[in-house]
Amino acid sequence: MMNENENRNEEIVEETEFKSVDTDEMTENEILDEFVEELPQRELSSVSRFINTFIEPSKTMKDIIAKPTILFPMIVIFMVATFSAILTIDLTREIMIQSFIDSGQMPSEYIINMSVYSVIGVAGVGTILVTLVSGIIIHGLSLLMQGRATLKTTLSVMFHSTYISLAGMFILSFVQYTTNNIFITFSPAMLLAEDKLGSATHMLLASLDVFNIWYIVVAIIGISITHKISKIKACVPVLLPTIVLIAITVFFAS
Repeated sequence: MMNENENRNEEIVEETEFKSVDTDEMTENEILDEFVEELPQRELSSVSRFINTFIEPSKTMKDIIAKPTILFPMIVIFMVATFSAILTIDLTREIMIQSFIDSGQMPSEYIINMSVYSVIGVAGVGTILVTLVSGIIIHGLSLLMQGRATLKTTLSVMFHSTYISLAGMFILSFVQYTTNNIFITFSPAMLLAEDKLGSATHMLLASLDVFNIWYIVVAIIGISITHKISKIKACVPVLLPTIVLIAITVFFAS
């Protein structure tokens, strides 16, 4: 009789242990499922990201967290910036020739052509390099503000934000091409007289371009979302390099 009771007790203990192990396994699986569900999943295509950068930037920036991309924005930036420079190639040539005349030098046609084509090359490559360098600086400053994103994520934010500046560049080049006036801008610098062109005041007002301001706002939104910091904190890494760059430009123009 006692043996039967002992056997039953052993069976109960084994069943209890089995159920306990099974429950533990189910708990681990449930936790794993919940963790996978919480991981951000990319929902937008590259084209959708481009469009949403203009109409709903927060949506693009949240999608970047799931999969930061750099190549597609770089290709778009290079193509549009280069095409924008080509639109104003004749106006650029005229400005260069006039500057050579004013300096008392008149180089050969070959030198002039090389100078013009170098401007076209710099437009595409230069825009990418500036975005890359500024992105690295902004990433470092974001980390100082307790940001938590990776460098690739920060660069993706900055390259996508550059779509705004790129749109301004293209529209401005098109307007300059159609009006045959390279001095048109989307900033208060347009209100200055022609003799003020290139002055410190002109460079300062030119930096207040409406598309530049829009770009800064989108970049702040992106840094705030991806680095999980407040928008006020995100202003520091985005605005600081911009202010320093403007100050340097104004200094050399004065």
